[in-house]
Amino acid sequence: MMWGWFRQENKQRIRVHHGYRDEIGGPFVKLERMNRYFPNYDKGYNLVYGVSGTNLPVRVLEQARKKRMPVVCHMNSCWHPAYADDYEDKNHHLKCLHNEYACYAVYGSQQAMRGAERYLGKLKGAHQLIYNAVDTQHFKPGEKQDTSRPVILAAGLHQFRHRLEPLIEAMPLVAEKLNEPELVIAGKLVPGEGIFDCGEETIRRIIERVGYERVRFIDAYTQSEAPEIYSQADVLVHLKHMDWTPNVVAEAMSCGVPVVHTGNGGTPEIVGDAGVSLEIEENWDQIISADPESVAGAIVEAYESREALTARARARAEEFFDLEDWIERHREIFESLVESA
Repeated sequence: MMWGWFRQENKQRIRVHHGYRDEIGGPFVKLERMNRYFPNYDKGYNLVYGVSGTNLPVRVLEQARKKRMPVVCHMNSCWHPAYADDYEDKNHHLKCLHNEYACYAVYGSQQAMRGAERYLGKLKGAHQLIYNAVDTQHFKPGEKQDTSRPVILAAGLHQFRHRLEPLIEAMPLVAEKLNEPELVIAGKLVPGEGIFDCGEETIRRIIERVGYERVRFIDAYTQSEAPEIYSQADVLVHLKHMDWTPNVVAEAMSCGVPVVHTGNGGTPEIVGDAGVSLEIEENWDQIISADPESVAGAIVEAYESREALTARARARAEEFFDLEDWIERHREIFESLVESA
């Protein structure tokens, strides 16, 4: 498809305000994609689009209501008790967007739909499930430069310690089964307090305590750099508890990388048969950290089955996360809402 033509065609019919900001994190990856194919209009727009409430002030939503302008809510996640005692306060703005202003919701997974109904309330308008998109022509399998040892990857924005600590603790056990595996931690490490402390100093202390030295860090990376990082990995390990719609998982799969995951949240429906699940129970009220022995076993299983899992991962990405399908389905929604407004 000729994307320049596509953008030009949309200028008159669909003029979206989504308040795009160039920041780090899953919601902003989605906004960047939206801005690429449906450019942001600060004035003269005829539809408002919000990603999990991160980008739309109340004044914009009120203006849309007064003008009887359609508001679309893209729901990927919301706060729940496992991550915040004050989840109701944190969800206030998103709840208003989802329940009061939106006439249509796009859910990034079945889990996102269940979670929204549980913690925000049932949507009054129509809705549709559309998995997060991946440009499979950009995120595609590449040639691994060093095949002498397994490379285990943890990637994304690291804000929660339980994403990395059990994985680091698992690496000596993995090394008992595989030849000198290397752990690559790619993405920004965010410092904080308690479960939110995933700063570099904290992670390096865990590495020192565990005594596993074959760990390499890659700082925050761009979407253009990401495929090269994925293509050097044999297994992606994603241990975030109850993650709803992880971009990093779909991107890795598109690059043919098998995924070891918790087995709860929305990740299992994204990964399907293209990885190994730890079968950790669903729990909305508290974080359940993965057991290092189970993580190690799953990594070894995924690595030893990587040929079959790689093919499944790529095929699943092409079937379910295709970018052109994502654009077309959004265009149909937007055109229908604008025409009936």
